[in-house]
Amino acid sequence: MKNGRSLTLSLFVVALASALVAQASPNLPPSPITQFWGGGRHTIALLADGSVWTWGANAFGKLGDNQASASYSDTSFDSHVPLRVHGPGNVGYLNSIVAISAGEGHNLALGSDGTVWAWGWNGLGQLGDGTTNDAHTPVQVSGLANVVAISGRGYHCLALESDGAVWAWGYNRYGQIGDGTTNNAPTPVQVGGLPNAPTNHPVAVSAGYTVSIVLMSNGTVLVWGTGDYGELGQGQFGDHSYSPIQVMGLANVVAVSADFQEPNALTADGTMWMWGWNNLGQLGDGTTANRALPGPVHNLTNVILAGPTGDRDNCALDSNHTVWTWGRNYNGQLGIGTADQDPHPLPVQVPPFGNSGYVVSVQTPDWHSLALRSDGTLWGWGANDHGQLGNGTTNDAYSPTPVSWPGATPSFFYTSSPCRVIDTRGAPGSLAGPALGAGERRTFVIAGACGIPGSALAVSVNVTVTGPAAAGFLTLAPGGQPLPLASTINFAAGDTRANNATLGLARDGSGGIVVLNGSAGTVQLILDVNGYFQ
Repeated sequence: MKNGRSLTLSLFVVALASALVAQASPNLPPSPITQFWGGGRHTIALLADGSVWTWGANAFGKLGDNQASASYSDTSFDSHVPLRVHGPGNVGYLNSIVAISAGEGHNLALGSDGTVWAWGWNGLGQLGDGTTNDAHTPVQVSGLANVVAISGRGYHCLALESDGAVWAWGYNRYGQIGDGTTNNAPTPVQVGGLPNAPTNHPVAVSAGYTVSIVLMSNGTVLVWGTGDYGELGQGQFGDHSYSPIQVMGLANVVAVSADFQEPNALTADGTMWMWGWNNLGQLGDGTTANRALPGPVHNLTNVILAGPTGDRDNCALDSNHTVWTWGRNYNGQLGIGTADQDPHPLPVQVPPFGNSGYVVSVQTPDWHSLALRSDGTLWGWGANDHGQLGNGTTNDAYSPTPVSWPGATPSFFYTSSPCRVIDTRGAPGSLAGPALGAGERRTFVIAGACGIPGSALAVSVNVTVTGPAAAGFLTLAPGGQPLPLASTINFAAGDTRANNATLGLARDGSGGIVVLNGSAGTVQLILDVNGYFQ
């Protein structure tokens, strides 16, 4: 795409304000942003209407617009503003997408039917189509069905199927494919050695540069690949594992990210843990010493989102919606108004930015950072040599600048009075029948309740789990879609746990959502609607 040309689990995984009202602005996308990723000098975003948009470097065709530069030095096909990803075979546009992931030279997209699509550089087989040919528009990853989560941060990819099976493909020099070899895999191979029982099975995957990570439903973390810098979390350096092993010293984990060579985990108490490479202070512990066991990031409490993090520059979002960054700041990717060559081994606060709302999601990919605000605007800072900040320029930004969406017609968020649409408790007037049984998956119709029209794209809800008979998790997803793709609440027996979530409605016209009780006992569910997107 030439410079200046007009644009176009996971699902909504961020909490949005019920008072969010989008105003027509070139800084707003044509539909609410549900997910975003930064890759190698490019950015990708998923919108609520199922469309996918990219901007930045177009080396090897990773913008998906049927054009490509042969190398990063050729910037003639870069785009400095968002453009819509074309469809397979360059027919129409890619649509009905529910999750995305960005790699160093490629991108992944998960279709609502459980298929996986990829485009961009394929020299190591990371597109998973059985070849090593680059693709300038999406091609289908071979042999996968009923996929519910994807990840492809570096040069290899992971996919989680609804039955708990984990598949990997692409680069395998360090054993990160998990098949017991170091041979690259141009088509998916199943990762062996992973538990898959009702009480302990994979619920999330993350593919980094040299390691792979799986989060288990019991709150433990499994890893495989290289341990040169301690990335395997076994207390020693230089070891390798070609099959999954458990990271030591972690429990009650609710989110993981493999990232560059410094994995991280977020625990239920709001603590962010990191381990691995630390030459620029990217572990956030006040030192530049590598660490072979997980340790907490210093001076952070009540973390609600840990990354995904980048190439030795890391971030977190706390419960006050404050953005914290640390590590490398060569291109201003810490967002503190300066760029420098010094390590920043402790978290620093990104000064407030934006005119309304608050930050609901943040990440620090390769050399640039991204943040989504509750007013629907996406912001970027750091390196911008290929237009990866999406602000129409190629100037680095040391403070957050908004992504520009020229010619876009925004969708609006409509608030509703607090309205209860689900309450499975056995009280008089119960709205949704009996409690969810062990392992039960139930569909609830949301459209039509609380004044939500059938044309709504998504709803903002408050979800409460109460009185669970056994420990487990509750997952919400759009009706008719595979799970998990939206917010997941982990709980212990007897806990009352609440979460805010925004999730898309079924696109079959039913306006439904699906709830999965991932525990061995009954669970009571309460769901209140704040408003909807249209």
